[in-house]
Order: sequence, then structure tokens, then C-alpha cells
Amino acid sequence: MKIRDISTTVFLVILCATAVLYQPRVASAQKQYYLTKNTYPANKALSACAPGYHMASIAELANPSALHYYYNYSQAYIMGAGQGQGPPTGGGGWIYSSQFVPHSPLTQDCVEWTSNSSTLTGYYAWFNVIYPYATMPEAVMLVLQTATATCDSIIQVWCVQNGM
Repeated sequence: MKIRDISTTVFLVILCATAVLYQPRVASAQKQYYLTKNTYPANKALSACAPGYHMASIAELANPSALHYYYNYSQAYIMGAGQGQGPPTGGGGWIYSSQFVPHSPLTQDCVEWTSNSSTLTGYYAWFNVIYPYATMPEAVMLVLQTATATCDSIIQVWCVQNGM
């Protein structure tokens, strides 16, 4: 075997290995998530999601590009035709914070989502589209933003598919 033949063979082996190892993400293989169409008080948030889904945490929705918005689910909130296949922006839903916030003793995720008290709070989140570069208006970022609401608020709920 000549040197040229060996290098061609090595190149083809690397090319084949790369083709096998590189598998582009297909939406159906990604974990799905959605924002409920209906609204719920905090003490009903944990039971708002469909079977096979659970109330999402901030960490689960922090990177929406790793997820697939379940826009064709009948109970998913859809803003309209302009939304495309991504999540709705602007509107928000209850979301599990997965954390203790030391400087805010009232923010305890509505006592693990069992309270609808007007004196306690829980987190809700929404996606916001930002344009980080004034010179490149086509470059956009989808950012998850959070705030707190009193537990007696009636809000939609973020749901994410159980482990795959």
C-alpha cells in the first residue's frame, strides 16, 4: 500500500466516523416543554401539567435551544401564527425555582406549591426576545426572565417532559 492510499483510507475512516458521531438534533428527540393554555393558582400548579410532564424548573428552561416547544399540543399556549414553532414570548407561567433565596424569606415557591396565600410568593418566568447588537438587528437572543408573584395569583404553568 502506498502512502497516498493510507492517507486516503485514514481520511475516509475519519470522514465516516465523523458522519456516524455527528447526528444533528431532531426536534422529536429533544425533550418537549409547553406553557399551559389555562391559568392556575400556585397550589394547583404541580397538577397542571399533562401526564408524562411535570412543572418545569428554572434550570430546565434556561437553555431553550436544547428543548422543543410542544406547539401542536392542544393544551399548549400559542400566541398566534407569528409565533412559529418556538415558545410564546412576553406571557409567563409558574416555574419551580429549585433554590432557596436567602435574602427573601417569603419566596419559598409558595411553600412547595401547596399555598395560595396572598402573603407568600413563588416564581414565574417568561421568555423575552432581546437584540444584543444594534448593528445586527437579525441577531436575537431568547432570554428566560423571572420574577415573583403572590401565591394567590392565577398564572399559566411551564411544563416539561419527564426524563427521556
